[in-house]
Amino acid sequence: MDPWIVMTSVLLFTVCILILIYFLTPCRSALDLLNHRIKATCEFKSVYAGGKGLPTTREYIKELGELEDSWEEIRDEMLNATEDKEIPSMHDAYNNMFLYKGSGKNKNPLVNVFTWIVMKIIYGGDTEIFDQIGTDKWRTYNLVLFNQNVPGNAEKCPRTIQLLKKIPGMQSALFSFMKPGAYVPPHNDPAKGVIRYHLALKVPEKREKCFLEVDGYKHHWKEGEGFIFDDIYDHTVRNDTNETRVILFVDILRPLEGTARALQSLANFLNYYNPGVRRLINESREKKISEESEMKEDVVNNELIETF
Repeated sequence: MDPWIVMTSVLLFTVCILILIYFLTPCRSALDLLNHRIKATCEFKSVYAGGKGLPTTREYIKELGELEDSWEEIRDEMLNATEDKEIPSMHDAYNNMFLYKGSGKNKNPLVNVFTWIVMKIIYGGDTEIFDQIGTDKWRTYNLVLFNQNVPGNAEKCPRTIQLLKKIPGMQSALFSFMKPGAYVPPHNDPAKGVIRYHLALKVPEKREKCFLEVDGYKHHWKEGEGFIFDDIYDHTVRNDTNETRVILFVDILRPLEGTARALQSLANFLNYYNPGVRRLINESREKKISEESEMKEDVVNNELIETF
C-alpha cells in the first residue's frame, strides 16, 4: 500500500479522535486520554518484582523464567550483534523516531509539518522528555518496536527474539548501554500503558556504583536477574564506574480492562503507524538489504580470486 495513503488515513483518523477528545474530555492528546483512563482504573506501585522484598520477576510473569535462564545466550547474541558497530544514542534514536529531528529529518518541509501534526495529536507536549534526558552515554540497539521486529537487528539475535515473543504483552525491546560516567536525570515516562522490565546482561564489577533509583528505591543490577518497575514514577540512572552496563530493556503492556484497554489498543495502532517508527523500520530494512548485497558481492569476488 502507498505509504502516503497510509499516512493520510492515519492523520484523518487521529484528527477525528483528537476533536472528540478535545471537546468531550479535559484531555488534549490521545496519550492524555489514555493516561486519564488508566489513572482512574489502576493502582500503581513503583516496583512490581525483583526488589523491595517482592516476588522474583519469574514469579510475577512466569514466561520471564525461560528468558532469565537463557541470559548468557542473550548476552552472547548481544555481543556478537553489536561488535564493531556504532550504536546510536537513545536521544538520537528516539528524537528521530518521535520528533523527526536531527539526521532523521525529511528534506521535504510538507512531510515534516505532517509529522509534527501527527506527533502533537498522539503525544501532545510529552515528547520533550527525550531532550530532557538526552546523553551521548546512553545508547540503544532496538530489537522490537511496537511489536515489529527491527530488520537486521532482530535477525542477529534469533534466540532473544524467540524468547521475547513468549512474554505476554511484550511491546518493545532493546539492548540498553550505559557507558562509564553515564547519568540520566530524574524523569518519568509520559505513557502509562506499559510497565518496564530489565534483565541484566553485563554489570560493572563495582555494581554498588551503578544503579537505577525509582521513587527513592535504589536498585543495583545483578547479571542474569530481572527487575520490573513502573516508569510513571520518577527514576534516575547512574554509572559511576569505568565499565559499560548492558541490560535487555522490555516494555510490557499494563493489564487493563474496559475503556482503558480499548484506548491502549488505539495507542498501539497509532504507534505502529507513527511516521518516525515507519521510517526507522524502513531504513533498517534497506540497510539490511544493502549489507546482504555487499556480503554476496564479497563472496563472489573471493571465489573469483581463488579461481585465478
